Amino acid sequence: MKIIIREVETSEEMEAAQAIRFEVFVKEQNVPPLLEKDPDDEKAMHVIALKEGLIIGTGRLLILGNIAKIGRIAVIHSERHRGVGTAIVKKLIEIAVQRGIREIFLHAQIPIVPFYALLGFVPQGPVFQEAGIPHRRMKMKFQNNDDEPIIA
Repeated sequence: MKIIIREVETSEEMEAAQAIRFEVFVKEQNVPPLLEKDPDDEKAMHVIALKEGLIIGTGRLLILGNIAKIGRIAVIHSERHRGVGTAIVKKLIEIAVQRGIREIFLHAQIPIVPFYALLGFVPQGPVFQEAGIPHRRMKMKFQNNDDEPIIA
C-alpha cells in the first residue's frame, strides 16, 4: 500500500497528528502532556503520513535561522517497522534542503539512534534526559548545493 507524506493542510489534520503524538508520547512513553505539546508547535511545519486516506504518522520541522530541527516523529503502533518513519524523516529533510537549510539536528531517543544513523545523522555529545527519557543529539550537514549529507 502506498504511503503519502505531505504537509498538514487543515486544522483537522493537525488535530489528527497531535492525537497520534499524544498516543505515542504521552500514553506509550509517559511523557507529560505539557512537554509533548510545546510552543514550537506553532512555529514548526508539520507533515502527515497517509495510508488509504487515514493519517498514520506525523513529524515536524522547526527552522531556526540557517539550521533546522526535526522532531515529534510518531507512527501509530500498527504501522511501525514498515518504512513510515523513514519516509517522514526523508520528507522533512527534503523540505529543509528545499528551503536552503544545510544543517539539521534532532534529539533521538537512545534506542532509535541506529535508525537515524542509517538516514545519515551523526551522534553529537553526551546522552541527556529529555522528558525523562535518555536522548542523544544527532546532526546532518549538507554541502552547498549537494543534497547528499556529509557523514563525519
